[in-house]
Amino acid sequence: MIGDPFTMVVAIVAIVMIAGVIKSRHDNDGGEKVAEYERELDSMRRRCDDLETRVRTLERITTDPERDLERKISGLR
Repeated sequence: MIGDPFTMVVAIVAIVMIAGVIKSRHDNDGGEKVAEYERELDSMRRRCDDLETRVRTLERITTDPERDLERKISGLR
């Protein structure tokens, strides 16, 4: 029965089909992880942009000449 050519052809086709299904599932899992990493990267980029804006605002406030004058006057009291 095992040596029958028809059985061997059916076994080979079944193995190829199963391998294709496994490969397809594996490829889809990788795609989902890549999409998840891209979403996380976009979130980090937005957070970095927000922090950069805050730092620029703080730099502007701390280097503002009028603020410096206010601090000097307040320091005299």
